[in-house]
Amino acid sequence: MSDQESTEPRKSTSTLLDGNHTFPPFYACYLLRSKATAHSNRTYVGSTPNPPRRIRQHNGELKQGAWKTSKHRPWEMQMIVYGFPSKLTALQFEWAWQKPELSRHLREYDTQTGEDIGPIFSKDAKRNWVERKLAVAHALLSRPPFKRLPLHLRFFVPEVHDLFQTLEQGDTRPGSSRRTKKTIINNWVPLPLPATVTSSLDLGGVSGSTGARRRSTQGVQGREGPMDVNDTDFRRSENVWGKWKAIQDRIQEKGYMKCQKCNQNVIQEDLVLAVEARWNGARSFERATLALKGSNERRKKRSRPQRRLNAEDVVKKKTIHLTPRMNTAL
Repeated sequence: MSDQESTEPRKSTSTLLDGNHTFPPFYACYLLRSKATAHSNRTYVGSTPNPPRRIRQHNGELKQGAWKTSKHRPWEMQMIVYGFPSKLTALQFEWAWQKPELSRHLREYDTQTGEDIGPIFSKDAKRNWVERKLAVAHALLSRPPFKRLPLHLRFFVPEVHDLFQTLEQGDTRPGSSRRTKKTIINNWVPLPLPATVTSSLDLGGVSGSTGARRRSTQGVQGREGPMDVNDTDFRRSENVWGKWKAIQDRIQEKGYMKCQKCNQNVIQEDLVLAVEARWNGARSFERATLALKGSNERRKKRSRPQRRLNAEDVVKKKTIHLTPRMNTAL
């Protein structure tokens, strides 16, 4: 190695640096259940941009599996929730799904005084049961802010799909089977899910290896093989892309549209074309907006300059206060 190569600073891979962060086209939260025993109650909640690869990591076929799933193998993926607008939103849903007793979205309030009574789901011995995890997911999807998102649920086990349908019908009474009796949640009444939240049953499993997948199953490339992690059909559906087109039509009809946060006029090109550029592979929102004529200059006038990190700051681990970006909501 030459002296010149040894003195060159090492390039940082931190996602805080400009150009290192990538918006994933697909990001899902998933629910695993241990199949070590026939009636195991062990579950695990996580998130990933590639569910077929992630389940192989949890089962030890690939490296970088979670420490909590290194035991009680094999694990089976029961369901996934996807359609999040960003990785950050998916991580927020994952955290609330893992710790419902701490989430501010899953709390009970007195109808008269508005006083905080406590969490809907307590941290008890049933917190890791599949039925409890389904109830928590249903509660998150029926309350803000996640009820406003066009999320989709894909089930890989018929039993789990049936249990969720029972919750969706507002029935928490015990059923005839052993596992359905566990669906009782004290003092909790399921709220109806919004029309933007949809669900489907994929009998082929996340890897498509069961051979029971139907031809009518959406979001797959065929009767065999893993599910489509790009999920172009869902992102281009009426609930997702149709929302942006509806805003575009409204701007064209009235001539303007006010933002509810900053009370400024929404720029049509920045709203629709930038989102489309991100979906087509733009590595960051700033690079997507550079393709729009004049949009970069308008943003510089509306927002304060942001201090950028360099490799030296990252290596020395200095404490740097970053200015929040104003345009990450799109």
